Amino acid sequence: MNNYHVKVTSLSESKLSESYVATKTAERVLAQNTVYKRVLAFALGKQKAIYTAVWILVIATLAMFPQLQIDTDPENMLNADSPARKLHNQAKADFSMHNMMVIGAISKDTVFSVSKLNAVHQVASYLSSLEEVITQDVMALNVVDNITQELSSEGENLGIRFEYLMKHAPQSLEQVNAVNIAVNRLPVLNNTLVSGDDKAVAITCWLSLLA
Repeated sequence: MNNYHVKVTSLSESKLSESYVATKTAERVLAQNTVYKRVLAFALGKQKAIYTAVWILVIATLAMFPQLQIDTDPENMLNADSPARKLHNQAKADFSMHNMMVIGAISKDTVFSVSKLNAVHQVASYLSSLEEVITQDVMALNVVDNITQELSSEGENLGIRFEYLMKHAPQSLEQVNAVNIAVNRLPVLNNTLVSGDDKAVAITCWLSLLA
């Protein structure tokens, strides 16, 4: 009888515990529903205030856009004093590695015109004058070599001639055409420094570690 009585008592306590948990759960659900109803009632009753607050947040967010600065350098994902970044910078210094910059000019028709090639020459010359730019590593139409074969009047091979492709900015259509012909003839320039459709031209340079 004692054992039976103990089992009944344990069963009753288990039911009471389950009932207590169910009651608390129901109370939490009711409390959540009450909070939800209050928030919903406030939103429906204060529509102008809600819309005003939303517009203020939107305007404040838009006003901050001009102050945003986009940093595309993946190295800046690490702190300057990060061990990994220090090792990376040391490796670049040991192996004379530098940061590369590419500037592109695009035209709707062709980049081979007097005004556009003059602009390319001017930008490339300005880049070469900057202290942060490694001058000897600049790649542009005004500093690359035009390689031609020297022939005599009888057709005899006199050697190979190296000269700047566009040492001076072209001033005539004939000079522009000469640059165009040379670019199309040299594989190192055609579809690399100048696009295959002649609508884009690039200037590449390397920046020193001080940049």
